[in-house]
Amino acid sequence: MKRRATLTMLFLLCAWPAALMSSDDPVTFFVAFTNDSRLVVASHRDGVKVLSVPDMKEVHSFPIEPGRRLRSAAVSPSGRWLAADDGAGDLRIWDLQSSEAQASVPVAHDPALVYLFRPGTDTLFIYQKNLTIWDVKQGREVGVVEAVKNVERMAASPDGHDLIIFGSCSSGSVSGDVCFYAIDEKNVVAAGSRGQIFNESKNGPPVDLVYLEDARILVMLDDLANPPAYDICFLKTGDLHVVGKMFVQQRGQQRSYPGSRSAPGDQLMAVSPDGRWKTSTSTYQKRLYLYRVTPDGPALEKFIRIP
Repeated sequence: MKRRATLTMLFLLCAWPAALMSSDDPVTFFVAFTNDSRLVVASHRDGVKVLSVPDMKEVHSFPIEPGRRLRSAAVSPSGRWLAADDGAGDLRIWDLQSSEAQASVPVAHDPALVYLFRPGTDTLFIYQKNLTIWDVKQGREVGVVEAVKNVERMAASPDGHDLIIFGSCSSGSVSGDVCFYAIDEKNVVAAGSRGQIFNESKNGPPVDLVYLEDARILVMLDDLANPPAYDICFLKTGDLHVVGKMFVQQRGQQRSYPGSRSAPGDQLMAVSPDGRWKTSTSTYQKRLYLYRVTPDGPALEKFIRIP
């Protein structure tokens, strides 16, 4: 009898963490600030909520129909548009100002869907089998980027004129799997292989890619020689030369650099465009934390239960 009770207790202790993260619990997987410092929070089951800062009160919500689960989300740099892959064959788009739904983009249950808003416009880059351009207001495709295939991640320059792409590209004599693309000229300006640029013999795939305000490109790579650790490289725009490196042991440290990132991706930490606020989530504790950025570092402003 004692042995049976002991085994039962051991089973309950082993099952306890799984019970905390049961399938009925919402899992936050995306946080982002709009340009007016509202906070967008998305979870697989509970849809999307927009919170005011710093009081963290709900301003808008976009529930998801029963049976659907969001797989990823992205907010436009203007703070007006929200796109989210609903896992049911549609990339859904909402106007964050009016809360109105826009025409959805059919994405055919594509597991490799990658998408990114173009700054300064009402358009969205979407990669399925081709890299297409979608006009959010018109609700239709308005272009195709022929020179690029196999897109894994993208980032756009703050002025919306250039793209940095991890994928394959070829334009004339220029080709590679890291590409610098001029959108208006429809031209691959520079390209190179990952092995040449990053010494990829010791690095894994990119886990973050963002075009910074100072015209550098931040690339975060898994450091396979020191798991779990990461190498952050800064590339020079135009020729893709490495102009700086950092070594970090925690994912999220690169989030001190605000900028638009393509979906899907690890987006559990974000910095507001004005640099005044920082947020992070804890799926284990089911908490959403808001920090005020001060000269002495981030100071906890408020935390709430994950919406």
